[in-house]
Amino acid sequence: MADQDLLAKLHSVIRWGKTTDEISTAAGDGDTLINAHDEKNGNQALHIAAQNGHTEITKWLVGKGAEINGTNGKDNTALHMSIGYDFYDQTGYLVEAGADKDIKNSEGNAAITGIDGDKVGAQGYNGAFYNLAKCATAEEAEAALDAVSKLDASEVDKVALIQMGMKKKKDGDGKPNTWWPQAKFMEVAKMF
Repeated sequence: MADQDLLAKLHSVIRWGKTTDEISTAAGDGDTLINAHDEKNGNQALHIAAQNGHTEITKWLVGKGAEINGTNGKDNTALHMSIGYDFYDQTGYLVEAGADKDIKNSEGNAAITGIDGDKVGAQGYNGAFYNLAKCATAEEAEAALDAVSKLDASEVDKVALIQMGMKKKKDGDGKPNTWWPQAKFMEVAKMF
């Protein structure tokens, strides 16, 4: 059984998005803590990285041998968490790295549908919103907006759509994304 104090320290440095050097130091020799389970909730290091959207740490942990399909106390995998919290790039990485999309948690929800099983259809993996959120070029944005425009109003959370548009309008440094088709986005948003 893993030392829970050391495990708590490891999970803390991951939660706060520290460097991989700091994570490696907290993990200790042989990285035996990486796959250890927290006694309280069953989370492993990969669960912590996934639920906080730390894609680079997620990749590092998988490279260090983290159990990509490891489950916590509620039988959630890192993929359940990544999808549940809308971390699109990280989700794509986990799927490409071999995460099992069909593992069910204790509520009976497949990993590909997220923790609560509500990430389906337009809101699900490779759905219109997923593709809109992960777009990085004008062409990708145009295609994603076309897909959103074809949705039934019952499939669209207008608040989430507006928030996504506001986020995509600027880059990570708060500067305008010159490629973002704002006029088309406004046209689509008015449909709902």
